[in-house]
Amino acid sequence: MVQFFQIAPDRGHILNLLLLICNRHILLFICLIGLLISGTSALATTAVQDKPSLKSKISEESKSDSKPDLRRPNALLGPTVIHFLGIILDIDSVNAKTQNFDANVYVELRWEDERLAFSGDSHQNVNLNEIWNPRLVLINQQGKLNTALPNIAEVSPDGTVILRQRFTGKLSQIMNLESFPMDEHLFAVRFAAVGYNEEQLKFVPDFRNGLHGGGIAKDLSLPDWEVTGFEAKSSPFQPVGKVSMAGFVLQSSAKRHLAYYLWQIVLPFSVVIVMSWGAFWISREQLGVRIGFATSSVLTLIAHRFVLSTLLPGLSYMTRLDYFTVGGTVLVLSALVTVVLGSCYANKKDAATAKWIDIFARICFPTLYLIILIIFLHIEF
Repeated sequence: MVQFFQIAPDRGHILNLLLLICNRHILLFICLIGLLISGTSALATTAVQDKPSLKSKISEESKSDSKPDLRRPNALLGPTVIHFLGIILDIDSVNAKTQNFDANVYVELRWEDERLAFSGDSHQNVNLNEIWNPRLVLINQQGKLNTALPNIAEVSPDGTVILRQRFTGKLSQIMNLESFPMDEHLFAVRFAAVGYNEEQLKFVPDFRNGLHGGGIAKDLSLPDWEVTGFEAKSSPFQPVGKVSMAGFVLQSSAKRHLAYYLWQIVLPFSVVIVMSWGAFWISREQLGVRIGFATSSVLTLIAHRFVLSTLLPGLSYMTRLDYFTVGGTVLVLSALVTVVLGSCYANKKDAATAKWIDIFARICFPTLYLIILIIFLHIEF
């Protein structure tokens, strides 16, 4: 028993010593964990505080001697993807003589640029000259082009850039007028990115509110045209040879209304042609009246042709309306020749032949005119 009590204090001392050592290690471990946590939170706080706003980034670049970074985003990873949305708000007029049309177009572009990411919850507006942009131009612009919106871009905190613009002005359009006035055309609004080809930029139609890349307004300022379709697609612009620029096109198909030309051109023209046939029902003794009918019809058609020439440019081919008017003019001129021929036979006392000519003309000329009218209305050119 005495020995036991002598050893016990030694054991207790050892246990106390071990507990003291363990407590010191635990305290040291806890201190290290605390320092690690505080350091991490401090770094995170510093990172948040050090993340500059977009305006501060741009202001620092403007103060420095270096120019803004205008390289396209992710240039080393392939083509920069740009989503586009275009809406043709109105087409005010179409001029076949000058081969152009007046358009009112809204365009929206969207792309990602991580270099412009900033801290905050709301977007910021930035001048286009201070950031990279695709340098969009209207290829078929003709004359002065007006823009309604300022040249700024909307930048979101995650670096998403949205560019909006509205264009109004005359746009050129090559028209094949062989079927005029029953023709149908594609009216294209063509955009291109200056200095970038399709390997550097990729335009992709944006899907929004049921629109695939865009649309066209239902009510247009075109009383003599009917819109039959619309398409928005990526389409590189290649002016000559191997020169190519990335771009896209908004194109709408429209068909000309025939009713206006039937009332304003075909009907008056037909009246003049039918008037020339009156000479075949006038007595052959009244030669001056018969020739006067035919001659006045020829002169009226010639004046009518001058009016029609103002509607179309100088073409190297004949239109559907040209075939109709030329056919009618030939008929009226033939009527004049027929009247003169019948009068010659009447003066030679050959009344039977003169009468036969009149009867033949009364049947032949209306039939030929009906054939010309059917060809004008139904035959494809």
